[in-house]
Amino acid sequence: MKIKIILFLNLIIFFLQSTVIQHFRIADIIPNLNLIVIVIFVIYFDIRSIVIYSVTAGLLQDLFLSPYIGINIFLYLIVALTITNLESVFNKVSVISPAFLISVATVMYNSIFFIFLSIMNLSYGIYEFFNILIIEIVLNVIWMIIIYKFVKTKLIER
Repeated sequence: MKIKIILFLNLIIFFLQSTVIQHFRIADIIPNLNLIVIVIFVIYFDIRSIVIYSVTAGLLQDLFLSPYIGINIFLYLIVALTITNLESVFNKVSVISPAFLISVATVMYNSIFFIFLSIMNLSYGIYEFFNILIIEIVLNVIWMIIIYKFVKTKLIER
């Protein structure tokens, strides 16, 4: 995939994540569109495109939405590379595979983020962590199914 298209997609997802998706909060938690797009990239595109998207998505999120520069770049990259290794054993036709992959990605992202917060003495309780994790997994799976079906029917199968 061309770099210009990846960067443009990054800007669109960043805009949606920081504006429109904010209206779909449940218990003050929103779906992570970047993780969803990373899983779709893992399923359909090459490693170069995955890395470019992950790094630029993390950079945008770190620069504009996070008090810590570099944490989202690291998290998205680690998650993307790990999911890339898992993806090869899954069926691309079934919607269950992307739902499982986004669940794994969400658990990884939030667990590593929680560890970073703990190291910086900024963590919240384990009970709150699991509440956030469960709600975010549900939101990400629902959004993943919707976006995956759209991408598969409108963009990939053409």
